[in-house]
Amino acid sequence: MRLLYLVDNSVLQRVARSEAVAGALIDLTATGDLAGCLPQLLEEGYSARSADDHGTIVDASRRARVFLPPDGRVAELALDLQRRLFRAGKGRAVGVSDLQIAATAIRYTDASTTVEVVHYDHDFEHVAAVSPAFSHRWIVQAGAAD
Repeated sequence: MRLLYLVDNSVLQRVARSEAVAGALIDLTATGDLAGCLPQLLEEGYSARSADDHGTIVDASRRARVFLPPDGRVAELALDLQRRLFRAGKGRAVGVSDLQIAATAIRYTDASTTVEVVHYDHDFEHVAAVSPAFSHRWIVQAGAAD
């Protein structure tokens, strides 16, 4: 069974300022590969301060992680997750990018691969509450990296 850790930007933003987060991220590489996806990569690129900085950030991210591209199935899954959240009375509890990241993890999980979102963000708890197919974990305990 292959394990991919789809790393959310809530983790990447804390790596430089939290030894606990940095250490936990390194520890994950002992049991699986780090992954990224389009909404995560766009969020990461958004933090750039110039065109050169953007190129450096995006290129480094693409080289360092397995890229899980979007497709029509990801779109269907994201809409289904949003529908489920609305039915549960939490329709606006999860941002659009986080819905797409969760949908990407579900889409690429199959009999031979588990894709687990690694985060520091309560939004993913809401997704897990409405989708048993969604696998996630906090990089460190909530509150430990703030």
